[in-house]
Amino acid sequence: MRDVAESFVKRYKNKIDFDLLGILFSQAGIQLTQQSNLISWEDVGTKNYSRYYAIFSKENPNNYKAFDYLEDWNTDIVYYVSKSILKVKKLV
Repeated sequence: MRDVAESFVKRYKNKIDFDLLGILFSQAGIQLTQQSNLISWEDVGTKNYSRYYAIFSKENPNNYKAFDYLEDWNTDIVYYVSKSILKVKKLV
């Protein structure tokens, strides 16, 4: 898992946009769905619960996406990648 997650973090560091579990990760921020607006990295919030992980806009918490660890096969990768990028940007 860690190798896969690190490969996505490396893509981000190399300024390559990528899609992970339906979320577009870019240098400017994340887009939770194709129809939603981009959330800047400064506005990205995350919550980790025992069963699921949520990523959302701090400005508009109704703009969120939740992933169930038991149902969504790579929730742990989304967790690792989003938290790593926020650390790189010194936002956590």
